[in-house]
Amino acid sequence: MRLTQRSLQLLVSPPRVRAHGSCGAADPARDPHGLIRETSVSNCAPTAQHARASAASDTNWSAIAALYSALETATGSAIVRLNRAVAVGEAEGPHAGLAVIDGLDDTLANNHRLHAVRADLARRAGDITLARESYLSAMELCANEVEHHYLARQLDDLGSLDR
Repeated sequence: MRLTQRSLQLLVSPPRVRAHGSCGAADPARDPHGLIRETSVSNCAPTAQHARASAASDTNWSAIAALYSALETATGSAIVRLNRAVAVGEAEGPHAGLAVIDGLDDTLANNHRLHAVRADLARRAGDITLARESYLSAMELCANEVEHHYLARQLDDLGSLDR
């Protein structure tokens, strides 16, 4: 489950509820392309559901996937769909999560988070080749040194799965 929590951290900046009741990226400067939009408190609902779990293993991923599905319908956001893919991957398995990602390449091709999530889901599905390619793509696009280091470690860990 630790990897799942990290996958979520790669998707969005830590959310916060602002005084006027909206929820969004803690640092709007991290969203230069407008991929994370400030919306109503409903945008915080998946995060709140995740926070309700006393341990990672207690997370209700089906509920989180349903909340992201509703939010995706309301916003049409590709990032929300990517978040839903993580939740679906946890609730229904990595193949189901990969299916949700299908079609996002045109919109998020230059977003390292798409490739990082695909890499994680592919690794869990046993597709080491796709995982390796996706980690490399994510690393190429990632400007954050800490995230880049994390992705490099994940890529290195794939070597042990080849044997």
